[in-house]
Amino acid sequence: MKDAIAAARDRDWSRCLAAMLAAWRVSRDPKLAELIERVGALVPAAPIASDALTRNVASRVTAATDDDVTTICAVVVREMRNARDLYTELVRLARRPPDPRVATALLHVVHNPPYARTDGATYGDVIRALYKIDDPRTYEPILAAWKRIEPRFKRMRKEKEGATVLREVAEKFAAKKPREPLPASELAELESLVGAKTATQKKQSSDSRSLLHAIYDDPHDISLRLVYADTLLEAGDPRGELITLQCNRTGDEISKRERELLKTYGRTWLGAIEPIVLKSGLAYRNGFVATAREAAKKVAQNVLFESPEWSTVEELDLTLTWGEQATKFLGDPRWKALRRVWDARDEDLAPIDRPLPWTHVYFKRVGKELPKLEILPALVELGIERAIYPSRMLKELAGSPVMRSVKRVRLSAWWERNELANVVKVASEIGLSELHFAHNWDLLGEDAMLVRLVGDHAIVQMREVQVDFTHITRLVEHLPPRTIRTVSFALPPRAYILETTWQALVTALAAHGAEPPAKP
Repeated sequence: MKDAIAAARDRDWSRCLAAMLAAWRVSRDPKLAELIERVGALVPAAPIASDALTRNVASRVTAATDDDVTTICAVVVREMRNARDLYTELVRLARRPPDPRVATALLHVVHNPPYARTDGATYGDVIRALYKIDDPRTYEPILAAWKRIEPRFKRMRKEKEGATVLREVAEKFAAKKPREPLPASELAELESLVGAKTATQKKQSSDSRSLLHAIYDDPHDISLRLVYADTLLEAGDPRGELITLQCNRTGDEISKRERELLKTYGRTWLGAIEPIVLKSGLAYRNGFVATAREAAKKVAQNVLFESPEWSTVEELDLTLTWGEQATKFLGDPRWKALRRVWDARDEDLAPIDRPLPWTHVYFKRVGKELPKLEILPALVELGIERAIYPSRMLKELAGSPVMRSVKRVRLSAWWERNELANVVKVASEIGLSELHFAHNWDLLGEDAMLVRLVGDHAIVQMREVQVDFTHITRLVEHLPPRTIRTVSFALPPRAYILETTWQALVTALAAHGAEPPAKP
């Protein structure tokens, strides 16, 4: 302990950690274990890149030192729900000299097993690893787990082997005698040294917090982010480098260094909202998360929708139905940066009574009436998936105050031929600049056929390799003459065009008065 205290006075955290671990392996003192976890976070360690994550973690575990353990455990706990077998790396890590940080991570596996419909307390390899580490803080949870499982132990089948290991370890833990604790004065002195900060650190910490709050209050101010980046760079925080790189970037091209930083720290920098943000679709802009897809799976996670990290989100995909939670979140005045929202529901917006600054909104499900749009005075693009009576909705839109700003409408529905023609006709009559309509499939271009009507020019986009023009031909036949004057096509590579349907389309366009299209 004297060596640990001396190293803490010198702020040599790596040496302090080694001395504390040596003392803990003799005493198994719970208070010292908690201090070890705090000091482990102060020791600088190389990050683990998120690409090829399982291989990177396995490689780090093989060559792990005491300084690496905190980083490894944090990555495994964070990513275990995505890479389920990653927890086995904690079991491998437990083969090193006993470490309370590994015990804490393994206990997380017991309470939050990566595989659905399994009980983490019956993961025999995890329970054996906890027994090897012998952290007194794990005794009570293991005994409680066995008490919970014991009534059904005889009836168990698949998990019987793991439950047997749990029973054996629980019996051994119950027989353990308490060890003599370390001197309270030494622990108190060490704790005060671990928690102490230099004057410079206190100032940097205070400045960082105040700047971060200012950024959340005004997410559009880039100068605040650059000042924050300088503060982070002084403290050696790599996020300062990302903010600087992205704020100073002139084009859309991402540098190699920027990619490296995002691969390594992208999930960490999400902060509190990390558990409910999907990997796909995630994007950072000017150093902060800007595009996200939420993925809440538990009611307990609803509290994360109040986290200030949402302040910088500009584009949000609502992958789940929230009900009242969605209304509360979407109407929160703190989210000043939010401009694009996917998969919204009209009933979620109905209770909101203040203007929202959104420019693009895509509704997942809409009834027979147009959604509440008067609260969206800046709306530029409106999308409605599986629209009912879309032509009537367009007519209602023409009489809405937001029509002054709306430039583009996206619709998808189970089209009837006459209804599809009516939609195009109404769009022409109300002077809509651009109309996208998908036949039967997704709204945002993942469908088998998407037609974009920009003025009187139609762009037909298809994904199927075998191209059938029957549907677009029927559309042309039901439109007033010269509604469409020119047509172009976007087809997949190696597309095979059904010749008879192509000839029928050419004939229909000629009768319609459109210019002859070039064969794709």
